[in-house]
Amino acid sequence: MIQRYSQGTSARRIFPILLIAEGLCLSGMSVDLTITSLIGSSLAPAPWMATFPIACIFIGTVIGTPAMGRLVGRFGYRQVFVFGALLAVLGGISSATAL
Repeated sequence: MIQRYSQGTSARRIFPILLIAEGLCLSGMSVDLTITSLIGSSLAPAPWMATFPIACIFIGTVIGTPAMGRLVGRFGYRQVFVFGALLAVLGGISSATAL
């Protein structure tokens, strides 16, 4: 169940945690972008294909975000997140075996 925070002390306590989490997320994304382009430039047969995988990730995010909202409304958060985690594991395994 989602816990709702009031305007009191609990909201003030959770804000630094959310701020740190957002900072870590953004720094992880910048590292991911850098590493993807560096590895892509050494593996891709053409220079324009070096950042193609990360472009596909962003396009998939743009297309998939509205669909995820509908899926969460229909199946619930837990089932959608478990399905997303399974897809992430499969993607990681396929990426590891591809290299």
